[in-house]
Amino acid sequence: PAEASEATNETNGAKAVGVGDTVNFTVKTTIPEFADNYTSPLFVINDALSTGLKLDGTSIKLYNATIGNDDTWTKGAEITATSGSDTQYTLSGVTDTAYKITFDPDYLLSLSANTPIIVEYSAEVTETAVTNVNEENNTLTIEYSHEPSVDDEGEGKKIRDKTHHYSFTIDG
Repeated sequence: PAEASEATNETNGAKAVGVGDTVNFTVKTTIPEFADNYTSPLFVINDALSTGLKLDGTSIKLYNATIGNDDTWTKGAEITATSGSDTQYTLSGVTDTAYKITFDPDYLLSLSANTPIIVEYSAEVTETAVTNVNEENNTLTIEYSHEPSVDDEGEGKKIRDKTHHYSFTIDG
């Protein structure tokens, strides 16, 4: 269900960045439809930033999305962590280099069809970024219930994806 975690304004699969630059990331994924025999489904997004990136934890936003006939993703309304007494997801493990989104089982069961969502966030390139044309990779992992008995993290099916961005210096 994961398309990718990718730096926005990307061309040819990579984006050149320097210290102090802000890199915007977009995660596109589809939450699968869970049948009635799933009593406590699991859908978790873990994102680990590469060395040299500092996550802006306040920038993490989730949105409903639509996918057009040409596979174009369009961002819709923001999904909030809570709506009244209902919890859609929990954001945890937010550090300078990682975050975790765990979707609430009741929210997952309320979705009627495969539901596309977009996660956006930004990170700053720091002094610890390796320079001299070094490829940096973010690693995104999505874990989900692939059978009704899977309801604990670590038991689900995992999909991993990476972004590629480069940091370098030019000695003038």
